[in-house]
Parts: sequence; C-alpha cells; structure tokens
Amino acid sequence: MATIVYLDADDEITSAATRIRVANEKRIALVVPYGSRLATSRINFRLLAREAQARGHRLSVVAGDAATRALAASAGLPVFGSVGEYEDSETTRPGREPEGVAPARLADEHAAPDPEETQVVALPVATRSGPNGGPVRTVAPAGAGAGPGVGAATVAVAATGSRTLGGRGTRLAWPYGQTAAIATAALIGLALLALAVGAFLLLPSATATVAVERERIGPLPMEIRADPEATEPNVETGVIPAQRLTFDVAVSGLFPTTGVRVEATRARGEVRFLSKNPVDVNNVGVGAIVSTPNGIQFRTTARLVIPKATIVGLTVIPGEASVAVEAVEAGPGGNVAAQAITVVPANEDPTFTEVRNPEPTGGGSQLEFPRVEQTDIDAALTQLDGRLDAEFATILADPARVPPGLTMFGASRQLVKPLPTTDPATLLGQEIAEFPLGLATTGTVMAVDPGPVESLATSRIEASVTAGYRLVDGSIRVTPGEPVVTGEMVSFPVSATAAQIRVVDPDALRDAIKGKSIADARAILGSYGEVQLTVWPEWVSAIPTLDGRLDIRVEMPAGVEGPSGSPRPSGASGSPIRTAAPSSSASGSPSLPAASPAGPTGSVDPGLGGESPPP
Repeated sequence: MATIVYLDADDEITSAATRIRVANEKRIALVVPYGSRLATSRINFRLLAREAQARGHRLSVVAGDAATRALAASAGLPVFGSVGEYEDSETTRPGREPEGVAPARLADEHAAPDPEETQVVALPVATRSGPNGGPVRTVAPAGAGAGPGVGAATVAVAATGSRTLGGRGTRLAWPYGQTAAIATAALIGLALLALAVGAFLLLPSATATVAVERERIGPLPMEIRADPEATEPNVETGVIPAQRLTFDVAVSGLFPTTGVRVEATRARGEVRFLSKNPVDVNNVGVGAIVSTPNGIQFRTTARLVIPKATIVGLTVIPGEASVAVEAVEAGPGGNVAAQAITVVPANEDPTFTEVRNPEPTGGGSQLEFPRVEQTDIDAALTQLDGRLDAEFATILADPARVPPGLTMFGASRQLVKPLPTTDPATLLGQEIAEFPLGLATTGTVMAVDPGPVESLATSRIEASVTAGYRLVDGSIRVTPGEPVVTGEMVSFPVSATAAQIRVVDPDALRDAIKGKSIADARAILGSYGEVQLTVWPEWVSAIPTLDGRLDIRVEMPAGVEGPSGSPRPSGASGSPIRTAAPSSSASGSPSLPAASPAGPTGSVDPGLGGESPPP
C-alpha cells in the first residue's frame, strides 16, 4: 500500500520531511496544493527526494499546478496530476506509466537508482518518418516494465541506426547515418577553421577616435600704462603712447571795493563867559574845554580874560567876555543849538563862572570815500582761482577740443600757476566802488588712443599658448577695466582670455599605437583628449600594425576648424564634409559616431558666451 500525505499551503519543507520520516509505507504520495511554499524552489523537492531515498521510501508528487509538477520532475520525482491518477498507476504496476507523467531523475548525482524497478514514461512526441521511410517509435530501454521509480527514460529508435545521448541507457536515432554525420561534422569544422584563420590574418581592425578638447587660457590680468614719453606700444613693458594736450585758460571779473576813506570837519561857534567874582579878573586859557550837559565837548581857540564883576548898590553885575570854540570831535555831532553849551571848564568854579553859546554851532561834517584795500584784492584772486578750474573743465567738455581717435581723461588735468592780468599794486588805494581783475594760465590733460590696449593684451595672451598647442581662432577676449589716473599717468587694467587646442597629427598617432596593447594605446591617446577605441574582433588584444586596418580620427570641438594640425577635408563646393565612421557589417565590425563638421572660424566666443562649450 501507499501512504498519501496531504500538505497545507503554509507547510514548510521541515514539516513535509517530518511526515516522510514517520510514514510506515514504502510508497508515499505527497499531495502539494496550489500556492504551496514547497513549490517556490526545486531544491525543496530535491531535499525531500533525498530524505525519502535515505529512509527507503519511494516518493511521488501529486499536484494540480503544472509549474509545481515541473519543479518536482526536475528534481527526479515522479509526478501526477491527481490522486486518482496516482492510484491508477499503482494498480497498473509493474506496467507502463500513464502518458503525461514526467521522467523520474535522481535527486542529485549521488543518489543511486532503485535496483528493484525503473519507471518508463512516454513523452508526447509526434511520430515522424525516418530516412528510409520507416517511423520513429518510442520504446523502453532494457529493464523497463517496472513500476514508477528513479531511472526512467524516454528512448526514440529510428529504422536505421541509433545514437546514445546523455543519461543512463538513453539512445536517440540519427536520421542520416553515422558516416554522413561524421563527414558533415568534418566539413563544418574545416569551414570554421578557415574562417578563424582568415579573420585573424585579414579582418582584425581598430578604430580610434580622439575628441580633442578646448583648454582655457586665463583669465590673464595685466596693466597697460599710457606714458606721454612713449612713442610706440611696447609689449614687454606694457606701455602705450599718450599725448599731453595744452589749453589756454583765463577768467576775469569786476569786484566791489570794501575799503573806505573818511573826511570829517569840526563844528565851530562862540561862547560867552560870565564872572561873578568882584574881586579879581578870571583868566581862561587856550583849549579850555566847555561842553553840553550830554557831553559834546568844545575847546577854546584863544586866551580869554574875564573882567571882575561890579557891585551897584545891592546888585552884582557880572563881568563878560566871549571867545571862539571848536568841537573836539569832527563831524556833524558838534553842531548844537544856541544855549546848549553850559558846562564850564573843570578848573572853574560854577558858582562864580558861567558859560553860554548865544548862537548855534555849525560847520561840523563827515564825508566817506570808497578805497581799494589789500583784503579786497586777495578775495578777488581767491575767487578767480576757483573759477579757473571750472573754466578748464568747460573747455575739456567741448568735443571739438579733442583730437580724433583720442580719449581725454579729465582726472589728469593740471593747471600752471596763474598770473593776474592787472598788477594788484596799481589797484591798491584807488578810491573806486569796484575794480577789474583777471587771471590767466595754461592747462594740460592726458589723451590716449585706447586701440593699442587691446592689441597689446592680445599679443600677451598669444604668447601664453602652451607648447604643442595652437590658439583657437577668434577665441581671444579682452575685458577692459576702469582706467586709473595717477597724476599724468593713465593705467588700463585689462583681463584677457582665450582657448587653445592640442596640435594632433593623425599619422603620428597611428605610428605611436601600432602593435601596442589596448591598454597602452588608450593611455597614449588619452593624453590628447577623450578617446573611443574599438577593436574587431573583440578578442584581439593588440592594435593592428597594418595602416589599412587602423582608422585614426580626430574630432574637433564645435566651432573649431580641424582636425588639429591639418586642414579639414572639404566637399566639391568647399564646405566641410563629415567623416563617417564604418557602419556595422554582418561580420560584427563595430561602428562609431560620425565626426562633427567644424563651424566658422571665430564665430563663437569660447567659454565667454555663445553656444560653444567653454574651453
């Protein structure tokens, strides 16, 4: 009897192996459901087959899933689509197994076949005619007829001849006979040998494409100086000529007089002294000071004797005397009204002496006349000096004053010490309300032709090209900075950039890599740019030595005429042509991208804008 073991979908291989160990019957059918974890690997079925073999069991697999049956069969286990099919096979033993059952194989190469029986399983192979018209039939090898087990095989036998294929006791019919097969194999071998020899001698080829890259030069900073003493540009010293322009500058004007000359006269009049002294006369000297109560002073102009007073009865009659007086200070302040002078000289006793002016004093006056002072002249010169610089700036702003092709730098302007148009000494003391005065001088300014700045910077950047390289046409760019003026010296800071490219000779590259290993050839070519190196056949380990089998291509960057170091081939119309790479042939020869045509010289700024990549 056989033991039928039903597994669940979640059963692991350990669970299945345990059920095999505890089974009492020699024949075991393992029913594997859809989605079983065992059906994820052929190794699981091999392990179960080995477990059953070690314990003397014959293990079969029953599965409705065709993929599960295929995995079990590949592990050498008999497989069935249903339990009923398995039971039918048990009832037909030791006869032929039902059609559709996969051949059993050992779980691994160490598992020995069951010595008791061998399973023969028929494969659904269509019957065909043999070379002599006889049908090919399926027969069992010797020992067939036993029940299911390890060692089953399918054998096809033709009417004429047979050939053993891999596997124990498995033979397959050869439809054309052994002699024809041997001859055919010999011819095929000779053809392959001849093809290999021809390919080795004639077909090995190599295609190398070197994409030369731009290299940027700079930015190279430099300072170009404009010197009025230079006569021509000097690349080594970085000096270009400059011109010193000279202009006449003059200013003048009328200036007010602030000085004053004053002319004043003293007021004059007469005063009368009265003396009440009856004992003696009173003497008043010259220059005696009398005044008004508010302090306007007058001095006597002559000596005066005042007679003594007389007494008549009880009445005292004063003595009287008059004298001329003049104001101490000149000006109209000395003009006072009559009876205004009442204060006697300081040495007189006002008890006995009185003074009066019977008439107003007059004639006091003050006149002012303008006069040129030194301070007036100094102020005028200062004002004129300031106007000179403004006048010079106005002159320089006139485009008609600038020679063609030159650029003037106003910051470099200088004025010679100016001189007055009139001698200031002749003006000093003049009594005038305003006076004329002017200044005149010459001014200088630096003017430079900036054209040589760019040409000198270009010469410097050209001298910076690395040995073995050439300058990319039109790649030089000079960027000027803001000019710097120091006295009469004008400096032009500039920055120059350019692009250079390696000078590559394709013939020299070909000679350099002939016969070299692939790695060495890549290293040699890599120093010139990005390399694409392809050999055919792929097993070729060295670069061919025949010029005809070695294609060297030099690709230039966009916008650069090339190839580097040699003229670019042109078509009939003179326009650049594309050098096409060999296309893939039936023999498997590789193909490379076609070289790009060059653009117009200098049309693109390398690395400074435009559509070209930076150098």
